[in-house]
Amino acid sequence: MKISKEPVSAFAVYSEKFKQKKKTKPVVENGDKKINKTKKLGSDLKMHQMKEIGAILKHLADKSIANNEIVKNITETNSKIKLKHSKNASQQEKSPFNFTETVSSNTTDNFSISLNKPSKKATKTMKLSKESDDNKGMKTFDENDKSVSIEQNIQLGPYLNKSFENGNNGLSKHNEAKTGKPSKKFKAGKPNNLLYPKKTCNDRENSSSKAKKMKLKKPKDITSNNVSSLRNNGKKENLVLKKKSGFKTKLPEINEFMVKNKKDDSQERDCMDQKNSILAGESLFEWLIFPISLQDFMRQNWEKRPLLIQRENNRNYFSEVLSTPAINAMLRENVVCFTKHLDITSYTDGVRETHNFSGRAQPNLVWDFYSNGCSVRLLNPQAFLPKIHALNATLQEYFGCFVGANVYLTPPNSQGFAPHYDDIEAFVLQIEGKKHWKVYPPRNDKEVLPRFSSPNFSQEEIGEPILDVTLEPGDLLYFPRGFIHQASTVEGEHSLHITLSAYQKTAWVDLLEKTLPLALKKAAAEDVEFRRGLPRDYLNIEHRGGDVEKKAFADTAKQLVARLGHFLSLSLGAGVDQMGAQFMHDALPPVLTSEEKEKSSLGGGLRMEENGKLVNRVEFDMDTKVKLVRANICRLAEEEDEVRLYHCLDNPLEYHADEPQFLVLPPEGIPVITHLFRSYPAYVQVQRLPVDDKEALLYLITDLWDAGLLVAKQLQTSPQDD
Repeated sequence: MKISKEPVSAFAVYSEKFKQKKKTKPVVENGDKKINKTKKLGSDLKMHQMKEIGAILKHLADKSIANNEIVKNITETNSKIKLKHSKNASQQEKSPFNFTETVSSNTTDNFSISLNKPSKKATKTMKLSKESDDNKGMKTFDENDKSVSIEQNIQLGPYLNKSFENGNNGLSKHNEAKTGKPSKKFKAGKPNNLLYPKKTCNDRENSSSKAKKMKLKKPKDITSNNVSSLRNNGKKENLVLKKKSGFKTKLPEINEFMVKNKKDDSQERDCMDQKNSILAGESLFEWLIFPISLQDFMRQNWEKRPLLIQRENNRNYFSEVLSTPAINAMLRENVVCFTKHLDITSYTDGVRETHNFSGRAQPNLVWDFYSNGCSVRLLNPQAFLPKIHALNATLQEYFGCFVGANVYLTPPNSQGFAPHYDDIEAFVLQIEGKKHWKVYPPRNDKEVLPRFSSPNFSQEEIGEPILDVTLEPGDLLYFPRGFIHQASTVEGEHSLHITLSAYQKTAWVDLLEKTLPLALKKAAAEDVEFRRGLPRDYLNIEHRGGDVEKKAFADTAKQLVARLGHFLSLSLGAGVDQMGAQFMHDALPPVLTSEEKEKSSLGGGLRMEENGKLVNRVEFDMDTKVKLVRANICRLAEEEDEVRLYHCLDNPLEYHADEPQFLVLPPEGIPVITHLFRSYPAYVQVQRLPVDDKEALLYLITDLWDAGLLVAKQLQTSPQDD
């Protein structure tokens, strides 16, 4: 089956070319090229990491709190919001996240996390006392409707967000070939040849540690990453940005929440319940921004205004995520390098300096810099700190983009960075000590939601801050991209905080940059008006042409742009696919629970016993149930005349430390992948997947499972390998 050469959505390829379900067999290349990676299991490092991840997520759950009364709600005049609870601050905490953890003595990383579903009575009502100049009233809402069934429409992408049809647990219907079960069993680990790369990475052929990557085809890089209320003479008022040229933009107010004593009446939700990884990420994000609701945050703050949450009586809210002893251990137990993993900086007399050496950042040298007033910034901390890896990998499932982290350790009485703005949505989690923050609004319209970070500013360039506050442990500060900020420690207090980043290069302009070239290419191929020649003297129209000529020239260009809209809509899906492929390159690999590992090739499947015999060979049949290991584990795209399944499963923990990972699918694999996308988080029986050739289907599912992209249940295993 020939694949279209024009760049269109892979989903469109399926819809237009394979909906008739012709019986076609995939092109099979040399069986040695079949994707079949060997996974390393049972290492001490993995055991240590998974135990730490389990402990941190359990502690995050235990630290979660819920409120049932809010005395003041933010108003259009920038009121403060405070929470009132029981005055008993020593009341024992109860967790809305209920974990059941088991660690087996004969396994390396076995911990399981279970979700206790809330009872029908486990509802949460929050009363908002809303004060304004016009009215006073109470608003109540019920959060018990957050549980999501598989019938709910989940945004997985522009082609996968259609409402599921009725029946089959909400899965879309398809014509199923009733051919019965094949007599042949399909064994994992056998060369089925359905997923294949065209070529290998020659530069890694001699590296045994990279042997598994020789089975993957890797392309070149993808072308394209509160505050306290304002006080003016004691008055709280709306903010207005002003510029000498007359620039005037009304800035939304800034939210401030003061969280006091703890009381738990929230429904039980498990942030590591990976029955649905998007809901797991949502739950974890709700924990970060508590007590503000997710809906309020997205409506009032996201990309609009800063948010400050202060937790007066819960200063240990983030304490298990990171600590200074953990950083010391990281430096001593790992090869942490200057510039790549760590920066040493100082900011003195308005000048920022970096003091990096080359090579390894030896602990003694790092702490010597620190003792002399320098700040320590950790880059890619998830490479050495499994807790941050777990945190970010879970959040990226909700945001649908890479969620990064930088760690900042600043000594007392110092400042590490000059005032600047970033191109990310920033969440500051204060871990230890205190830090004084000043936040300034964008200086003009051009700096609202910027695409790139700014250079360092002088104090004279940024004006007066709209936020002047000291963060203490447990506090959270959010500010959108474009808001200028600077921070310094206070007298006698060091500071340790994490800055989480999201939505870098995830704007409409980034999508259109990928889509417009595709639309122009399609327009040139199908519409003769785009191929007509320019006026003979077009080079001189701007300089020597009359008004009539200039207008005619501009009108023709505008007409073509208007006609381009049709082709833009046709190419939009392909542009989204390219964005998805970029996300797969950016993303962190998922953190799997022990249960998920046992259902995937990363923990299940063939094992070698001490006597040299192989056991536990997995055999797939038509009754086997499978699903994607994560909602955002892979993305289809059509490039270079082939269908590629980009994925992040084997990505390194250091950002862009390797090339994009993908598998090459036969055309018949497209409907299978799209069906698995639509079905997630439900398991699907293999026999219900829309491929007529059942033998080819079993080969494909076996290959996807071998690659680690699927989890399966009802697997049959052979006691001993033949």
